[in-house]
Amino acid sequence: MYNRGKVFYGVEGLDAKNKEVYAIISENGKKISIYSKNKVIDQLKARQLVQQERNPKKITKLALGMYHNKPVWEVTYYNQNNKLCYDLLSLKDGHVMQSIQNI
Repeated sequence: MYNRGKVFYGVEGLDAKNKEVYAIISENGKKISIYSKNKVIDQLKARQLVQQERNPKKITKLALGMYHNKPVWEVTYYNQNNKLCYDLLSLKDGHVMQSIQNI
């Protein structure tokens, strides 16, 4: 579950053609966005990007969501100073769309 003003649910599964996909579903279930897993960064890649760029002490959560109508990975982690941090990575290419540090 992702909650940044609006609630979204992210799931991984297979489409009707047995292709791996991610689905991001609005809280009321009326809007479902489907992304082919082979055309976006996966959960492991999102984790690796944050690990390389931020060197966190511990990554606590990865969640699919939407930010300004764009699909994102929300990565929650503790930095080396034990402060809570969030990075929103573009699902499309992994670039950081928003970063909140030292909460």
